[in-house]
Amino acid sequence: MDLDDRHRRINDYVLALIILNKISSSIPRRRNHFLRARRPCNRFDFFSLLFKSFRTIAIIFLFLSPPAYAQSQPRRIISLSPNLTEILCDIGAEREIIACDAASDYPESVKNIPHLASHFRLNIEHTLALRPDLIAIEQSTFYKKDIARLRQLGVEVYINQSSTLEGIAHTMIDLGKLTGHKIKAQSSATLFRENINTIRNKYKHNNEVTVFFVLWDRPLMTVNDHTIIGEMIQLAGGKNIFGRLYPRAAFISLESVISHRPQVIITSCLKQKNVKRLSILGGKIYYIPSDLLERTGPRILQGYEMICRFLSDGVRA
Repeated sequence: MDLDDRHRRINDYVLALIILNKISSSIPRRRNHFLRARRPCNRFDFFSLLFKSFRTIAIIFLFLSPPAYAQSQPRRIISLSPNLTEILCDIGAEREIIACDAASDYPESVKNIPHLASHFRLNIEHTLALRPDLIAIEQSTFYKKDIARLRQLGVEVYINQSSTLEGIAHTMIDLGKLTGHKIKAQSSATLFRENINTIRNKYKHNNEVTVFFVLWDRPLMTVNDHTIIGEMIQLAGGKNIFGRLYPRAAFISLESVISHRPQVIITSCLKQKNVKRLSILGGKIYYIPSDLLERTGPRILQGYEMICRFLSDGVRA
C-alpha cells in the first residue's frame, strides 16, 4: 500500500466516524413514560456526555492533523552513490540529504553536504551518529559488509539494481515513493522516458557504425552489449565490436581492436587533450566525460545524445 492509499483510508475512516456520529445523534431516545419526572443526572450520564465530547474532539483532531504517514517519511537520507545523489536531487529530496559519498559532486549544491565515505570504506560509527532513516546505495558496492551491519542495527537501506535506461526511470519512482516525493518523481521519470524517445527519433536514420568503447586504456578495457553503455550504443545505431564479450567488462588486446577496424572510438577514461593517444587504434576518436556515461542518473541522456551525434558524424567523415 503506498502513501496515497493510506491517506485515502484515513480520510474514509474519519468520514465514517462523522456519519456514525450524525446517525446516532438523529435517533430519538426512548423515554420511560412510567416516570412522572425527569430523573436527576447521575455518574453514568456524566461519563456518557464526557465520552461524546471526547469523540467529537478526536474527530476534529483527525481532520486538522497531518496525514498519519507523514512522520514515517525519511527526513535524514544518506546517499552513497553519485548517481543516486543526482536522482534524489532531481525528484525534490535534496533537502533531506544529510551526507553523501566522496564522489557525489553534482549538482553544485551537494558540495556543501558532508561527505562521509571514501570510495572503499564506510565509517559505521560516523554514519550512525548522523541518525539516518534511509541510506541509498548501488548494488555493486564496496560497502556490502557495512550495509549488512547497518541493516542489523535497524537502518533502512535502499539498494539500486537498475542497469538500463528504463531502470533509471524506475529508480526515480522507487525513491519518490520512499521519500514522499512521489508526484515529482513520477514527473521526472516521465520526462526522462520522453527525452529518450526524442533523442532516438532524432537520430533514427543513423546508419550502422562499428564502435569501440574504451572504458580504460592501460590496459585496454571495454564493455559488452549487456551494459547501459552498450545499450546506448545500440540505440544510437552503433554496433559494438565487442558486444558479445564475456564478462560484461573485460580487458582486451590492442591487436584484437585493430583487427576489428572500428569506425568510431569513444572513450570516457581520458582527459580530452589526451584522447589522441588512441589514434594508433584507427577510427575517429571522441571523448565523453565519464559522469555522462557511467552515472546512471538523469544526466546520462546527455551522454546518450553525444553518442548519437558522434556516430552520425563518424559516418559522414
